[in-house]
Amino acid sequence: GVSVCPVMAPPSLLMVLMVVAMATGARSASEENELDYGYWNYREGADRVNVASVRSVTRVLDAWGKRIFSEIKTLLHSQPSTLLPDYSR
Repeated sequence: GVSVCPVMAPPSLLMVLMVVAMATGARSASEENELDYGYWNYREGADRVNVASVRSVTRVLDAWGKRIFSEIKTLLHSQPSTLLPDYSR
């Protein structure tokens, strides 16, 4: 004979449960994320961008990034135990 697992529900019931779970999950997720900005037109206001200030901010961030990277690299070479305590030579 064919043995059927008693815990196994019929496929139609499983589908209904899946749909209900998905619907309630989507509803709660949309309620949590109530900040809906809609479609963002990235071209809007492009003519009013101050290119000089963007360039200077980019330079500052670039300098910070290079300095942080070099300091981490120096620290990693000179005393790796401070950055990586679990790593022993």
